Amino acid sequence: MRKFGAFWLASAIAIAPLPAAASGLDQAELSIVRQINTFGAPTLDVPMRVLSDNYFLLGAPLALSVVAAPTSFELPVTVLTAELLALGSVGVLKYIVRRPRPYETDPSLRTPAGTLPYDPYSFPSGHAAVSFAAATVIVHARPDYAWPAYGLAALISYSRIYNGVHYPTDILTGAVLGYGVGKATIWGADQVQARYGWPAASFQLAPAADFVLGVGHWAF
Repeated sequence: MRKFGAFWLASAIAIAPLPAAASGLDQAELSIVRQINTFGAPTLDVPMRVLSDNYFLLGAPLALSVVAAPTSFELPVTVLTAELLALGSVGVLKYIVRRPRPYETDPSLRTPAGTLPYDPYSFPSGHAAVSFAAATVIVHARPDYAWPAYGLAALISYSRIYNGVHYPTDILTGAVLGYGVGKATIWGADQVQARYGWPAASFQLAPAADFVLGVGHWAF
């Protein structure tokens, strides 16, 4: 709990001066957003729309965690926890900074994935935070999955600039925030496991081709 509190305090101190600097950053970064927004268009519109989809954002890292640890619930549960904590953290920070999205500052930007009237603020990127939080948890458990986990997070994050809904600094800050949330989640999961253990430890394929769910010393 102390580590998580210290993380939030450091984040609050770091973002305190950002609202005043945001307008200047907007103009400086718009040229980068414009270049990415048109690079490969319209061929890349469909894959970038898929990468930006909220269901893909939550589901793809979860699916990867199942592939990485197919005989345990521990990794998928920890990944889902990190994703939800990252979403909550981003929601708070967005309403502190209140940075408008690029397509609102420059209406000429293309928005292949649509606009976000229900979520008008840009900083930091929730997609970057969620995907990098999940990737950090996956890589902690399976270091050999670093390329697919962080590669997926990078593609999801890039799609947000392509779709005209985020600036580069939104992505960078979201990625750093996600990494921190991932590390905090790992620490918290270790504390829970050390004190209580995981209620559903594992499942495996039985000799008779039936799945056995192991809960403590019991099998069903």
